[in-house]
Amino acid sequence: MQPYSAGYTWGFQHGPFILLDFGTDTKNQQIEPPIVYVEGRLTSDLYVERLEDVQRYIELAEAIRADTLDEVRTRDLVRQVAREFDRER
Repeated sequence: MQPYSAGYTWGFQHGPFILLDFGTDTKNQQIEPPIVYVEGRLTSDLYVERLEDVQRYIELAEAIRADTLDEVRTRDLVRQVAREFDRER
């Protein structure tokens, strides 16, 4: 979860995407190279396969994660908002 205080982050600018990493085999070799699924907004969905482009999405995901709350802080924030909502009803 990204708190409002994080501001307008990279996640808002880009939109939804999923990094697909297929793991490694018993010899620690990639089973398949990673790809990115980009959810279409006004056009069809897109699969990004070029390694340089995939790397940009990996960096984008890392930037988004840097602004997110950890599990405990997320839970605390959700509870706080729920209590505020209950008081206002």
